[in-house]
Amino acid sequence: MMEIRVSTTVRALHCWPEASGVREYLKHPHMHDFRVTAWADVNHADRDIEFHDLRDDLQAALISRASYKRLTGDRGEEVVVYDFGRASCEDLGNWILGKMPHVKRVRVMEDADCGAEVYRDSRPRPPVVTICGSTRFKQAWLDAMKQLEIEGVATFQVGSFMHADDEDISEEQKEFFDYLHKRKIDISDGIYVLNVDGYIGESTASEIRYARRLGKYVRFLEPDNVPEEFR
Repeated sequence: MMEIRVSTTVRALHCWPEASGVREYLKHPHMHDFRVTAWADVNHADRDIEFHDLRDDLQAALISRASYKRLTGDRGEEVVVYDFGRASCEDLGNWILGKMPHVKRVRVMEDADCGAEVYRDSRPRPPVVTICGSTRFKQAWLDAMKQLEIEGVATFQVGSFMHADDEDISEEQKEFFDYLHKRKIDISDGIYVLNVDGYIGESTASEIRYARRLGKYVRFLEPDNVPEEFR
């Protein structure tokens, strides 16, 4: 297992309304450079999560927690700044974990002097795979779902076996199901292709191409029976 790390910095206000005593000044909005670092596990050295994509996602997640405040600058000009309100470093870290399920740890520092680290549940996240293949192979689907679960893999499947059970659906429904299956691939680590007897239909072929464009790994039920295009 390997891990990658990215950082971003946002200049923003926050406050601690309950502050009292010698720290009472903290109840008023005050500015920090919030330096935020996130760690994520990767499965191989070919960067299954790109640094720059992860950094962009981190920046977007952090900014989504902020509102905007209008201040008057030194020269009387209007200045718009980010405002995290009463959010603490710990709050910001937990917010990012909630927005970025592939991140395992977040550090939030105030001006590189003080800060906090928050961690996701220490239990390892299972790999997530979307099963792809023709719904005519119902038993192959059921066998794959069982085998992958034995291996500790969480799976996305189809909601029904339209071909095997001879279900009548409209073209609009089929298009929506195809769309939904690709959204499952979006949040999976890879796909498991049920190429029974080497068969790969048009929809499954589209899902393989889509998964590879996203950098997801592709595993075949019959690895020795894969069409040349997908080897």
